[in-house]
Amino acid sequence: MTDPTDNGGRPASLGFAPVTTEPDFLHATRTSYDTLAVDYEARARGELDAKPMERALLGLFAEQVSAAPRRCPCWTWAAARAG
Repeated sequence: MTDPTDNGGRPASLGFAPVTTEPDFLHATRTSYDTLAVDYEARARGELDAKPMERALLGLFAEQVSAAPRRCPCWTWAAARAG
């Protein structure tokens, strides 16, 4: 299990709650994804600067997803974990 005081490397200022218990396999998966995300962000940085339509569509999609009810079982676990 991971350190109960660890928030998975995510800034508390962004609203991420500390992880209380997280299975080792989930911690490994999360760490792997976070590592890849840094490289992906560097490659994709500025990609949408000259594409206003794509930027608007992506923003609309993000709004819709954040407003949608979370019915996936993984969200149940995440909500319980966040307290």
